[in-house]
Amino acid sequence: MLKKLIFLVAMVMFLQCAAFSELIVSSSFFNQKYALPGDTYTGIITMQNTGAKSQPVKVYRTDYKFNASGANKFNLPGTDPRSNASWISLTPTETIIPAGGKAAISYTVDVPRVNSLKGSYWSMIMIEPVEDIAENPSTEKPQMQLKTQLRFGIQLVTDIGENLPAEIKILNKKIVYGKGKKMLQLAIENTGIKWVRPDIWVELFNAKGIKMGKFNGSQARIYPGCSVKSEIDLSNVPAGKYKAVAIIDCGGRNTFGGQYDMEIK
Repeated sequence: MLKKLIFLVAMVMFLQCAAFSELIVSSSFFNQKYALPGDTYTGIITMQNTGAKSQPVKVYRTDYKFNASGANKFNLPGTDPRSNASWISLTPTETIIPAGGKAAISYTVDVPRVNSLKGSYWSMIMIEPVEDIAENPSTEKPQMQLKTQLRFGIQLVTDIGENLPAEIKILNKKIVYGKGKKMLQLAIENTGIKWVRPDIWVELFNAKGIKMGKFNGSQARIYPGCSVKSEIDLSNVPAGKYKAVAIIDCGGRNTFGGQYDMEIK
């Protein structure tokens, strides 16, 4: 899943905007590998500079967590108990890509020889263009530029053990109204030890028990200890009271659900 994480890096005296970096990461933004304790595996991340000048780049690791409220956390590598950041080595950690040129970052994952390891372990490799925020030499008064800095996050997942059961919990549910739409929002947490990307839907039944339809929710990858908000569009459902059956299907026998009474206005 492609993620461009945009951060504002600036001190402002004159609001002088600088152009975005013209760096492109052409590799997958999600890299998953099954492994055993003691295994070593490698991979390559490729980049391209489409700009007219050379582009310095730095590469580093962070942990990665998120929750249904929309918060993303990029903590120091190895902070989370299920982080694999300390297993990863990067070569190089800094490089300069010439104008119109390409470059590659190699990573090596050394899985510890610890038999108790089981489930999904993950972290993020960050690729960040390095931009200068230089003073303007043409005036005695210092001028600083407003820089909008891109960085690219590549998720690196190590899965240890196959056919592990999923564990899912529905934290809360609510219907949200606005912009002519009626959306059922389900907050879903992964309480297990492996990542999942479930199919999510709701089946509605009216007061007479007649099925009104199946309504699909948005999908997202959910890591252990993380949660997401899945939205289900109920805009075409008439106002009234319904019985809702929510289904979260993680594949195989890993299907979860809940039954609720709800009123749609």
